[in-house]
Amino acid sequence: MHSTMMFFVTVLSCMALAKASVPLEVNQPQPYKFGYSIKDRQGEQHREEAGNGAGVVVGNYGFTDDRGIARQVNY
Repeated sequence: MHSTMMFFVTVLSCMALAKASVPLEVNQPQPYKFGYSIKDRQGEQHREEAGNGAGVVVGNYGFTDDRGIARQVNY
């Protein structure tokens, strides 16, 4: 009986130590901004985007084809 009780105490202690030794890392959203523009003989394309870290994202993307027709989407 004593050895069974010691076994359960040992197992429970190991489980508690294993759970306590694994930290939970929570990363908070951060503001960001990026963009690019590419131009070659076939036309141009671009994108810009910014986020405030609280879920608001604004930006645009678009292209100009080889005929000179430009398209842009703002969001």
